[in-house]
Amino acid sequence: MIPMRRVFLAQASIAAAAWFHPRSGLSFAETIDNNWEEQENTADRNTSSRFLQGNFAPVDRELNVPNLPVEGEIPKTLRGMLVRNGPNPQFHPKGKYHWFDGDGMLHAVSFTDDGVHYQNRYVATEGFLKEKRAGRALYRGLLEPPDVALALAGLNPYKNSANTSVVFHGNRLLALWEAGLPYELQLKNLETVGPTDFSGKVTHPFTAHPKIDPKTGEMVTFGYVPNEPILMMSEIDRTGAWVRTTKIPIDKPTMVHDFAITENYAIFPICPLRFEVSRLLSGVVPWHFDQSAPTRFAVVSRKDPTQVRFFEATTCFVFHLLNAFESHNAPSDTAQKPLGQIELVGCRYEQFPGSLNFGDSDDATASDQAVPYRWVFDLDSGRVREELLDEVPAEFPRINEAYTGAPNRYGFFGLGDDEFFHGFKKLDLRDGHASMIQMENGVHCGEGIFVPVPSSKDEDSGWLLSFVYLTITGRSELWIFDAKSFSPQPVAKVKLPGRVPYGFHGTWVPTISDS
Repeated sequence: MIPMRRVFLAQASIAAAAWFHPRSGLSFAETIDNNWEEQENTADRNTSSRFLQGNFAPVDRELNVPNLPVEGEIPKTLRGMLVRNGPNPQFHPKGKYHWFDGDGMLHAVSFTDDGVHYQNRYVATEGFLKEKRAGRALYRGLLEPPDVALALAGLNPYKNSANTSVVFHGNRLLALWEAGLPYELQLKNLETVGPTDFSGKVTHPFTAHPKIDPKTGEMVTFGYVPNEPILMMSEIDRTGAWVRTTKIPIDKPTMVHDFAITENYAIFPICPLRFEVSRLLSGVVPWHFDQSAPTRFAVVSRKDPTQVRFFEATTCFVFHLLNAFESHNAPSDTAQKPLGQIELVGCRYEQFPGSLNFGDSDDATASDQAVPYRWVFDLDSGRVREELLDEVPAEFPRINEAYTGAPNRYGFFGLGDDEFFHGFKKLDLRDGHASMIQMENGVHCGEGIFVPVPSSKDEDSGWLLSFVYLTITGRSELWIFDAKSFSPQPVAKVKLPGRVPYGFHGTWVPTISDS
């Protein structure tokens, strides 16, 4: 095989997997009904990876338990289902293990008039089912060189684990992994339906962070294809039907994890985390953070996605964005109407965080601390204004999603520690005031998901829901906080039937259909 063809196949296969993130069987373990039983703790497996120990360790059982005990009182208008995704390998890994490698597992808590219900289930992806049949791990993880035989055959050397996030749109629940297609799930029992490509129209990787426009119901999504290099932005209407896909050229192969939308624009952070084929062919992870290059933001017109403007900002890395919205400049002296500006808020790292090191010594020493940050893009002058919003490190930002793409006042963030998160911050973006909820020693939490009070006109009227791990007992609970008062005392604690490992992102389904 000539070298150029080898390079092309390697590029194509890695582009299909594209890497990253926060990345099913033919029959499942018998569910447990009406039986309060502890899931097997696999934290003592013989491994050096911290991501297979403690509350990062996977659980082995799939449970289905109604009538959960509750301390406190569940709000009467809190009705629906919280679903959270995260990595949970079904077999001991093949080689070195990274947290992003594990098979997707959904943990769901449903609130009904008849009580609170818990269930968890693997996402039965193609790779999960192959390994289930084989009875062992077949795929290498992100810390291992890619399988050259698969790459040279033009096949994806990584497994689509569907383990990063979940979205409910067009009456469908989708498990997401940014380097592949989503997997559809049955809402009632979380069983896997299969991968979905929207009737063959979406052929690119599908971000773990699609955005739903609350005014139109449209879902905007994208994928990055390192070997071209391009972004592919797709629009799905409120019914779940594909509308269009547009190629957005970028200057160099780059990983883009999240984005934001406004009424008229989509904004993509183009950070200098570069994909280099030479590194791939030498057997190391093909991604490298270029500290000498600036971060650019692509501002794409939603009305005509072929219209793209790039804004240059200070070098940084961004995993997660909170929100963006349009504001207006003062009237100009000319007859031409000013274009205005876009305000974007997210969590900014100085460079790619060190704890997610994939082989570079520079990355290994990089700070893991992200801080709330604002970028303002002036559409008239092309200039960018940058502003630190708060010095306390914070990640996994969430908002009241009724304000997606519109001016919002409040952001909710996780407060990190050496374990995972130890509390939450509510940041007032208008006056800069920050309120904190701090967990006591030995208590750690995951992402805080905002659930609004139905029909309320107050942006922060609602609850913050999070899975919490109690190190003393080794068990998990779901805690419910009043998001408006932001009192550190939960209004309710749901006692779960077993341990819920740390995971990534979740969503709230306000009503449960019979689908």
